[in-house]
Amino acid sequence: MMKLRPIVYDPETMYVLGGNQRLAAIRKLGMKEIPDEWTIAATDLTPEQQKEFVLRDNVQLGEWDFEILSAEFGEFDLEEMGMDMPEIEAEEPYVPSETKEIETDIAFDHKCPKCGFEFNES
Repeated sequence: MMKLRPIVYDPETMYVLGGNQRLAAIRKLGMKEIPDEWTIAATDLTPEQQKEFVLRDNVQLGEWDFEILSAEFGEFDLEEMGMDMPEIEAEEPYVPSETKEIETDIAFDHKCPKCGFEFNES
């Protein structure tokens, strides 16, 4: 399997671009070295192409952290790359249908001398 789906990395930074889960499995097995035929150095990819590769490699099976995805890859059209983006509808804020007045003349047992916050012990 590793020959068919090698770990792809940036040789300058040693950052794994594709195959993070395979690398995690290799580490879990206790392997200290990875055979060269299990890896491919992405020597001819620009930083922009590396980002696109990361996205395309994870479209089908990868797990997503949507905050990081938005921050790091916001310039890409993710749906065009085959990623299903969930439709999120804005919800109306909850407004209670009835309101009631509360008593504001409450006697407190204590008052903070520094900030003036008043409270009772429970």
